[in-house]
Amino acid sequence: MTASKLRKLFEKKAPQPHWRGSFPSAWQMPLQPKILIIHTAFIGDVILITPVISGLKNWFPNAIIHALVIPQTEFLLKGNPQIDQLWVFDKRDKKKKWQHLSALAANLKKEKFDIIISPHRSATTALLVRLASPSLSIGFDRKWYARFIFHIRVHFQRGIVHHQDQVHPVHEIERHLSLLQPLEKAASTTQKRLLTIDDLSWQTSLFPDKEHAANALQLLSSQKGFSPRKQFIVVAPGSVWATKRWPAEYFAELVKELALKLKRQVVLIGGKEDQELCLRIAANTPTSVLNLAGKSNLLESAVVIQRAALLISNDSGPLHIANAMGTKVIAIFGATSPLFGFYPYQPGDVILEGREVCQPCRAHGSDICPLGHFHCMRNILPKQVLAAALSALGKENRSNNE
Repeated sequence: MTASKLRKLFEKKAPQPHWRGSFPSAWQMPLQPKILIIHTAFIGDVILITPVISGLKNWFPNAIIHALVIPQTEFLLKGNPQIDQLWVFDKRDKKKKWQHLSALAANLKKEKFDIIISPHRSATTALLVRLASPSLSIGFDRKWYARFIFHIRVHFQRGIVHHQDQVHPVHEIERHLSLLQPLEKAASTTQKRLLTIDDLSWQTSLFPDKEHAANALQLLSSQKGFSPRKQFIVVAPGSVWATKRWPAEYFAELVKELALKLKRQVVLIGGKEDQELCLRIAANTPTSVLNLAGKSNLLESAVVIQRAALLISNDSGPLHIANAMGTKVIAIFGATSPLFGFYPYQPGDVILEGREVCQPCRAHGSDICPLGHFHCMRNILPKQVLAAALSALGKENRSNNE
């Protein structure tokens, strides 16, 4: 699909959330419903389902909530006090994928779930829902096979929301929460004062433990001259996709300016796959930078981000971590677009977007720019990001410079 068609699809006014299908005959919400939520996608996707978990607990305080994820994201939900049990599906093990699925489905069927909710839209997840045989299943209507899988199919919203005095692209959290809409009537019978679907909180959550916090503090104290007590700026330059990465030389220039003009210490974060990139950025910066790429796990990085004044990131997982930990975000979008719904949502967050005629070119980014020029990222200059950082920090930074 071309960039203009993608934009046209996502820039139209979004319809009101609605659903089709029907509840099974004689179905009633139990006093203590057993509910499974399935999402077998990436880190950011799993963080974005936590408002659904909170919403269910708000509506049904006695609910027993299970969640099913992949091994790479299991740790994100391990400390969540609202989850009673975690299930893991190793769908990336190509040789044993179907063997794993069959065994897992059999075990899920034994649990006799009252409700299974699937924010994930893959065929494999849909098959798992079908084989688990819940009393009630809820999913999106986006795929043709949804009508054969889910009792209730919620319309997959995309476009621009006009709600009261707010105008914004439909956020993925809004889509996820819309899956609860069919249960609102059942919830109203169990509570005197019910938060409506529109009033449920968007707040995402992560739960680092004391060990994560101690390790993070130790890492922040590991470099001579760096003080974790001073509010610093975290920079996350990595991404799985090359076209979602702002150029390394731009990051290097930005880091230098953050230190010289804003008088801020800078921490670089990322996974082991980002170590070379972060080393290049640090090597081209004449100022002292604390490079933690490959040295911390994700929940330790969450603590580092929580202690920061600001996160500057590409369109990738760290921006969702920052929103969960309550830290301001500057997000840089290139090949992708906030229109897809994966943008930072907290007040004060800033989005910088390369508004080129060829952007967005991909839903998830790619290894190379299809046109070879990479204007969507190269035309977002370091001075623009620096100005956004100064604005985001506001009075706090002016006092820091005095």
